[in-house]
Amino acid sequence: MENQQETDNHRKGIRLSPTADDGIIKLRAENSENGPFKTGLIRDESFHESDIDGCGAVFRKPISFNKGENVRITLMYSQTTLENLKAHIRWIRDLDEILVKVGMYILPD
Repeated sequence: MENQQETDNHRKGIRLSPTADDGIIKLRAENSENGPFKTGLIRDESFHESDIDGCGAVFRKPISFNKGENVRITLMYSQTTLENLKAHIRWIRDLDEILVKVGMYILPD
């Protein structure tokens, strides 16, 4: 991953921008092991003490998830896949009439 930069706001971590061949996310309801999922593109990630602790992803509207909801996510990169992570939706922002950006915090299992 490129463009490593330390944050100067309230986050105590490092923000990384995915490279062109990185960053697909699958998002599904927390209690649905094999249920439907929404696929999006990872736009940014945050790390704390060498572990990913959050990410922002862009999805095509509509999405059936809400701010404050816990979900399960799978992060797929060119070299690895992180499956079935528990995450909390911190915020949702409309980017335009087609796209929405979702900020998530990855919860410990």
